Amino acid sequence: MNNKLSDTQPRARSTRAEFLIPDLATLLLSVVLAITVWWIAINQENPLVVEDLEDRVPVSVIGLGENLVIVEDLSSEAVRLRLRAPRNSWTDLNVSDFRATLDLTDLGPGEHDVTVQVKSLDPQVGILDVQRPQLRVTLDTLAQKEVPVQVEIMDGTAFGYDPQPAVYRPVTVTVAGPSSQVQQVSRARAEVYLRGAKSQVERMEAVTPVDGQNEVVTRVNAEPALVQVVVP
Repeated sequence: MNNKLSDTQPRARSTRAEFLIPDLATLLLSVVLAITVWWIAINQENPLVVEDLEDRVPVSVIGLGENLVIVEDLSSEAVRLRLRAPRNSWTDLNVSDFRATLDLTDLGPGEHDVTVQVKSLDPQVGILDVQRPQLRVTLDTLAQKEVPVQVEIMDGTAFGYDPQPAVYRPVTVTVAGPSSQVQQVSRARAEVYLRGAKSQVERMEAVTPVDGQNEVVTRVNAEPALVQVVVP
């Protein structure tokens, strides 16, 4: 009696499983079809559009190491994006919906080709292409040194008046920036225009770091940036 019961139980379970498998397959097929129909309906009402974003997205720098500086001026760098997004999303889409970054984490002095990483803040907007996906970045150690100030009088006084040698302070300034650039600086130049003056000229003038050929050295800052100049 016990043997007969044990023989029929597996057969019953097997029969139920045979019925359930077709039902499960039918259910899955129904779900797939429903999703397909829904997707087609949504795409017809609000289709995906592939276009270039009208304005360029500015690139920001992150992860710059301590005591390192970027030799190039990257302040105006921006990238153009090719996007795929629902038609309705394009109405209000602008550069503020994206983040373009250069990650310099763990990069040391030297030249590096760094990939521009772009992220969309709207999950419905896909980024298909980044025009100019890499930027070459040169990193250098931060350096500074003290250089003399040189005042240059650029024009003359009124007829019958003679300018005397300029008096100025401070007589030296500290320049700071990429080591390779700081090494080129020989002095800080201050230009003074008298504009036909008939009396003593007193003015605060900006200083510009220059090299031995009197050429401006870029990416270098002077501190203080202004000197007080008196031309008797």
